[in-house]
Amino acid sequence: MTKKFVSFKGKDLFNKIYLIVLFFSFIDFYQVGIYFLIGISLIGLLLHWRNFSFSASFIFVAFFCGLYFIGCAANGEVFYGLKYLCLIIVWCYLFFAFTNHLIGFEVIVVAAIGMAFHGTLSFFYNLFTGVNINSGITYDVFTKQTASSTGQATNFTLLIPVFYWSVFYQNKRFLKVIVILLYILALIYDILIGGRTFILLSIVSLLLFVLFNLFFVRKSKESKRNITILFSVALTFVLLSFIINISQFFELFFKNSYLFTRLKYQNAFQILNDDRFIRIGKYIQLMPAYLYGGNHIRLNHSIGYAHNTWIDIYDDAGLFPFLFFLILTIRVLYLSFREIANSREGLGFRCTCLLFTTNLFLHLMIEPIERGAPLLICALIMFDAYLCGKKQPLTNNRKYENCNYFQLY
Repeated sequence: MTKKFVSFKGKDLFNKIYLIVLFFSFIDFYQVGIYFLIGISLIGLLLHWRNFSFSASFIFVAFFCGLYFIGCAANGEVFYGLKYLCLIIVWCYLFFAFTNHLIGFEVIVVAAIGMAFHGTLSFFYNLFTGVNINSGITYDVFTKQTASSTGQATNFTLLIPVFYWSVFYQNKRFLKVIVILLYILALIYDILIGGRTFILLSIVSLLLFVLFNLFFVRKSKESKRNITILFSVALTFVLLSFIINISQFFELFFKNSYLFTRLKYQNAFQILNDDRFIRIGKYIQLMPAYLYGGNHIRLNHSIGYAHNTWIDIYDDAGLFPFLFFLILTIRVLYLSFREIANSREGLGFRCTCLLFTTNLFLHLMIEPIERGAPLLICALIMFDAYLCGKKQPLTNNRKYENCNYFQLY
């Protein structure tokens, strides 16, 4: 059987509260959710300050967050850079909590569901206020400001790996139903507003999931079960398409969506030569001229956002934050794939880790505008804390020796 790497039981009172605050932080009320997460993490550090110890793993996160703050502050954006500086607090508490088995991968699951709830609430808000979603222009449920398909679809990125974990690797029916509903609503919303990246990531994730399970199909009954379920679902869909007039549904739904409008006027060559890839090329050409950030490339050359998190960070704060973010992300990739290759881990964890890493990094490379997706960077830092804390030996403090981290079933 697979290891149960997500558990909502056995938590002390503070970490139960932490998960609740984390959920609402990633719903991101009026774009201040990240401050609630920083606040509860600070309280956690103050409660455990006598037991907290630093690790060499801290260095990369501290340098990235600190240098990003300095870069933003030098360009007159002290308040904006401050929230990134405070992400050090989030990393420190989670590293401590992961190391001492106080909390586990459920942090990532809760964060993903929180972001998906934000996107779903925006979907219903636009749907019931008469907004023409098919135009590609929508509004955020909290700020009531115009939200692009890029910004809206970003809320569902982390839901994709959680969907596969929930359906195939956990047994709570209520949670399974919630996640499946969220995923279906995300697909509908994304098609209506013309988002392409979420559809792409969903396809990539499905292929990876199938390939992963096919690789272990001879060794694991769990993989055989997963392949059987997927085959059954696909066969059911094909049979239903013959019974139900699916072409009528296609006419009413997909052909009226903004996604269809975008694809209709773009052939495969135009999609591959998307404007954002041209922008990235222009950014790279101009990077040596602006080593200290300040958004000069975007503002002075009227290029627009790069739609690449690494380049956005360079344009915001300069070369040194960019370099340390690059080092940080390389470390996350290394630690993640080390866990995926670790045969002692359960297949459920290895598969979920693979899907989470792939979705997060692909999205950071081709979709979000850094200023519109600080919670994705926060999720990356949380994931780094998880991977670094997971490999640490348990503390000698007896207070934490009996806390559950990975429970077996």
